[in-house]
Amino acid sequence: MPHRLGAIKNCKYLKIFFPCYSILDQSFISSGERRTSLSNKFKPKTLLLILMKKLLPLLILFIYCSSSFGGETPKHPNRQNFSVFSYGAVGDGIKDDTPAFQAAVSAASAAGGGDVIVPRPPVSYYLADTLNMKDNVRLIGTGRPLLKIGDSKFINASGKNMEISNFRIESDKNNGVQCIEVRSNLFFHWGQSENIRIDNNEFRNCKMGIKSAHFSKKVVIENNIFEDCTYGMYLYNIQDFKILKNIFKKTRRPIETYNARRTVISDNQIEGSRSGTIVGIMLGTNRTYDSDGPSDNVVTRNTVLHTQEEGIMFEEVVANAFVSGGIVTSATSMTLSESTKTWKVASGNILNDTGFVKNRDVILVSGKGEGQHRKVVANTSDTLTIDKAWEVIPDKTTKYVIVKAIKNNQITDNYIEDTGRQGILIYGPSIGNTISGNTIKNGGMDKGYSGIGLVGTSGQGGNKEARHPSVGNMVLRNKISGSNQAGIQVFQVNYWKSDFSNLNNQIEGNSISDVPDGVLIQSAKYTLVGANDISSVRTGIREEKASDHTVVDKKNRITQYDFKDIVISGQHTSRE
Repeated sequence: MPHRLGAIKNCKYLKIFFPCYSILDQSFISSGERRTSLSNKFKPKTLLLILMKKLLPLLILFIYCSSSFGGETPKHPNRQNFSVFSYGAVGDGIKDDTPAFQAAVSAASAAGGGDVIVPRPPVSYYLADTLNMKDNVRLIGTGRPLLKIGDSKFINASGKNMEISNFRIESDKNNGVQCIEVRSNLFFHWGQSENIRIDNNEFRNCKMGIKSAHFSKKVVIENNIFEDCTYGMYLYNIQDFKILKNIFKKTRRPIETYNARRTVISDNQIEGSRSGTIVGIMLGTNRTYDSDGPSDNVVTRNTVLHTQEEGIMFEEVVANAFVSGGIVTSATSMTLSESTKTWKVASGNILNDTGFVKNRDVILVSGKGEGQHRKVVANTSDTLTIDKAWEVIPDKTTKYVIVKAIKNNQITDNYIEDTGRQGILIYGPSIGNTISGNTIKNGGMDKGYSGIGLVGTSGQGGNKEARHPSVGNMVLRNKISGSNQAGIQVFQVNYWKSDFSNLNNQIEGNSISDVPDGVLIQSAKYTLVGANDISSVRTGIREEKASDHTVVDKKNRITQYDFKDIVISGQHTSRE
């Protein structure tokens, strides 16, 4: 087995076990030890000890090195291996190897599952057609072989219990599509594609490195490199994804997701450019499907450097966010009614949810009970039933909106540097999100932008009902230095006087320096600003544009300001 001997001879761990001589050029027992053995007349005990001393490390080394001919050969005690060479693959970069790959995948599937092994080729494998993976099959490269994907073709990893690992993958981003795709059938709900792993690959010159669509779940994307791609990942309608430890270089849109739920985006490194990278990490909303805004996601410990727009952005598309709104006609502890409405009753059609209010969030934006929000669990044409009782029952003075909200996301411990727009932005209706422990340096360097932004909207398309409030969010213990507008800004776009699109937000324990305004509150009510350390600013804390009921506590420490430490405008704003 010459390849196994070669693997041992070239193994980088050889010197650990045998620092004095090569195991291939010397006998297992040195001449001195032979003399010792002879002098002891090959005493069995002595010889056994010598053999154990020499052969046991060799056995361990042999097993380790021989398991990796040309790279990382997978081992699984209960799986069969199916080499693409056994099914006719050539790997010369010219012949279409798709039939060989497909035959190996089909054979593994017919065996009830297995590993399709792709050894390092003489040149590269050319896949001129789409490769369709099958359930319970892993596609594993050894030695990180190069796969070149034909125009408009891809690896279709739609199904269950799959893995694609240890490849270099290239396509033409001008004429190609996604390199790997995971999707489910449109007419079935969650989980048609699940338990899929894509790891240790390099994607280069791809239009989309990985695309996932139509309610896929439980997908792990880990330890991949994306370079010179238009999209690193384009993922929509996803649940329970893990996007971990990936590296992005010269990629225009590194991580872009829509309608993500319970997804972890952690420890990724994005090395962008102000001219070439748009947004580092985006979680948005697609208007087509029966889905809420991004909810219950964790975005943590990522590094985002140099973006044209935001570093990390949560966005609810304006035209999609607003479902309905108006003035309450009557209410009980568990309902809200407006007699002029003709709401649709949810049909269960996931392809078109326009006008449906079930599973959306109703927010009381003004009047009695303002600031409360509940989930709609059922409805008739003019009455909503909510998931838990109102603390204060609304009445005819209460205005409300029904929206798809950005909810309960955790954005923590990220490092963000040099962004044109906000370092971190939540844009649109948002409820109960936490932004904490992040470091933002020179975030929001373009005119009018801030380090962190909470943005509500109002009056979209001239419709004054269409408010998208930012409610009950927390901005805690972040370190922010450098921006064009403010360290932290709570505001609204399409401002209408007397509208309060932002309610009950909390800004505490942040360290802010070298910005015009430390904390800027606009068009907001009941904002708590406490225990922030603010220095080298024009104004420490500024409240304006119809804001009111802001609480500025005495634990804020404001030093080295050019104009004033605190500027307040609200009639009921207090300093406590």
